[in-house]
Amino acid sequence: MARPLINEDKKKSASLPSIRLTQQERNLIEDKAATAGLSVTEFVRVLALTERVMPRKTNFESSLLVELNSIGVELSRHGNNLNQLAHSVNSDRLPNIDYLEATISHQQATIRELRSLMEKLDQAL
Repeated sequence: MARPLINEDKKKSASLPSIRLTQQERNLIEDKAATAGLSVTEFVRVLALTERVMPRKTNFESSLLVELNSIGVELSRHGNNLNQLAHSVNSDRLPNIDYLEATISHQQATIRELRSLMEKLDQAL
């Protein structure tokens, strides 16, 4: 004969290992729980189950962010250069051809850098 199933209400609750806090951290949590009208256990449970915790960035993600930031700065510079070129053309002044060629070359290099970074990102995902 099989053992009878235990009623859901009578099952023992699962628990997590205790955590270490400074006295100041413990007091802060107790104060917040009291303000919310909850026990410390219920307060921590609600936070743990409803709040979103951002995972720590990996070294790869951090390096991608640094590269993206650097490319963003370059793109901003390109925007300034294009604005200066458009302003000079609209003022009936032709831009220096060497400056124009250098600007276009630099923009093409930045676009290649951005494509390379996007490929790295695609491979990572």
